[in-house]
Amino acid sequence: MLNGNSPSNKDKTLKGKTVAIVAMGKSQLDYHMSISHSKEYDEVWAINSMCAVVKPDRVFILDPVSRFFETNDAGPQTKVLRKTLTKVKMSYLFLRTRQKGSGA
Repeated sequence: MLNGNSPSNKDKTLKGKTVAIVAMGKSQLDYHMSISHSKEYDEVWAINSMCAVVKPDRVFILDPVSRFFETNDAGPQTKVLRKTLTKVKMSYLFLRTRQKGSGA
């Protein structure tokens, strides 16, 4: 979980706020346990297919979007992300990855 008081925080709207960052590993277990114990967050951010599980304010997609819409390369995450990303009403960010041998 991220405390919005972090000095490296660049989004001024988050200053003093509590953000839960939920990914596929232990963080999802910690998040769900904290919710069941009445913890509240100002924002919830999801990584990849966790956007289909939680109700996030922001989503960070760490793979090229084509991986979900043009191929089945994401395995079991392909179908759920294809379905979810076409219906979501939230901020999401696709991080551009460097292509092998592109020099970019």
